Formats: sequence, structure tokens, C-alpha cells
Amino acid sequence: MAEDWDQLVRELKALRLKRGLTLHGLARSPRVLAAMNNPPLQEAYDQLAQRVNDLGDDERSQALRNAYALGMREPGLLTARREDLHTLTGRDAKTIAKYEVEMIEELASRLLGAVKQEVSDSTVVVVGRLNGDHLAEVTVTVRLPTGADGDATERAVEYRNTSENHSLTALLYQLPHDWRPLHLTLALIPSDTTPPMRFWAAPAKELLDLMFASHGGEMPLNEGCAIIEVDQPRQGIIYAIYWTPG
Repeated sequence: MAEDWDQLVRELKALRLKRGLTLHGLARSPRVLAAMNNPPLQEAYDQLAQRVNDLGDDERSQALRNAYALGMREPGLLTARREDLHTLTGRDAKTIAKYEVEMIEELASRLLGAVKQEVSDSTVVVVGRLNGDHLAEVTVTVRLPTGADGDATERAVEYRNTSENHSLTALLYQLPHDWRPLHLTLALIPSDTTPPMRFWAAPAKELLDLMFASHGGEMPLNEGCAIIEVDQPRQGIIYAIYWTPG
């Protein structure tokens, strides 16, 4: 499975080069064709283009469509297409290339019809702790299902805010593109020194959407904490809890 994955990703990356997705490029991509049950080349092209379009309309998906030159009559080279997208979006070429790779891995997952078992059966818990109105630390915990021995497995990573300056007044989390957890918990814990606050929940596709957060909703505290529970959290969404003076 790992070898199939690696070869598929390599071939999907190669399809970006020169003029993007072409029949000629597909003909030299046996693992991509095999993932689609080896249809005729034109049908394979149409299927793959549709799968790319099905990835969505966010910036990452736009980067992959641009890399594959979908819908372009005169696509030019990949570097030129990235430069055009930079002009359109303001994203630098390095960021655009990173987006392309992230979405290629997503596309590979969909083509194989499988995701890593560890990821698909996991839950993710993100806990932020306030010190006053300052975000002091964040802990991200991945919990895996109970194994045959009856013991659950989990991994935790802790991030401490070493800055003495005020932090951004928000706890933000977005799934990496290779995670497919069953459940996400986002929690914010005030401290004894936290002044009266109001807490808000807001999902968004881009950070820019959170600048006004007019689509957010005020959250009641649950046992002293602000908590969001999300079943089957979505890729490409930023989940946020932010706070304002009470």
C-alpha cells in the first residue's frame, strides 16, 4: 500500500509539469490509470479533471487546478502559471507549490479510496489555556481507538507561548491534509486571573474570514470552559474560539 501511494503521488506531481495535465502525460502514468481502473485515455483525463474539480473551491484546490492547467487554452509552463496565480492571489510561489502538494495527497487518497487507519479512527483534542487574557499554552492530543489489549493509545504535543506580549485573542485549529479524524474537540480554559470574557465560535475557510467573524456565535461556558465538538471535521476549515471583553 505504501509503495502504491508513493508511486501515485509521484505520478500526480509529474502531471503538473510543462503544460499541465495532458493525454500524453497520462499515458506515462500507469499508477494513476490503474487507480481509475485503466479507462481509455480521454475518459481517464475527464475523470481525473472532474476529481480535481470535486476537491472544492478554496485556495489549495485553486492551486492544483492551476498546476494542472485545467480549462486553459495556452497554459505555458508551470512556473509561469504559478506566477500568474501569485499575481491573482498574492500568494508566493513557494506557498502555491505547497498547496499543490497538499491537494495532490488529498487527490491520491480519493483515488485509492482509502486513508490511513490510524488517522481515520482517531479523535483530536485541542486545548488552549488562558493566563489572564493571554493564550499561555496549547495542547494537541490525538487519541487512537482501543486496541486488542484494551488499552487506548494517544499522542500529545504541547506548545507554550513564551512571548510576554499579548497573544492573538483566538484559539485556531485546522486539520493537516493527511488527517481524517472522526471527531474534533476544541476547548479553551480560562484561568483564575482571566477577566470577565465573552467567548465566540466561528468556522472559516480563510483567516481573512475571521477578521470580522460576523458568522460566529456566542458560546456559553460548559463547566468553566468554552468547548466546540465537531463530528467528522472538514478539511480546509479553520475552527476558532475567540474572546472579547465581557
